[in-house]
Amino acid sequence: MSNKVRQMEDAIRSRFIITVGAIALSVFAIGIYWAARIQHRETGSLSNDTAPRPKLAGKREIGMVYQPMYTGALLADENREIDRARLDSYGWSDPSHQHVHIPIDRAIELYLSRGKL
Repeated sequence: MSNKVRQMEDAIRSRFIITVGAIALSVFAIGIYWAARIQHRETGSLSNDTAPRPKLAGKREIGMVYQPMYTGALLADENREIDRARLDSYGWSDPSHQHVHIPIDRAIELYLSRGKL
């Protein structure tokens, strides 16, 4: 009596995989059909246009709420000059820890010269 161990041949159960895929696709298709029937029964069409577009949509002010569209002009102009002056100058960021700031253009040159990119 020999106790040889044999390895089973590798096999892909393709028929099983195809069957499971077909069943999953069928269930998905039935779900879509069912949802479309419910939508059609409830609203009378497949598109939901039950809610009209609000009359004041797109206006700059609704009631007491001012809601302009975003543009670059909405940025705080008074802070822009202060920020630009800081970006273009040398100075102390934190004197106690001896951290300084340098102009942004110079910082970019140093960064690129060190081969960080």
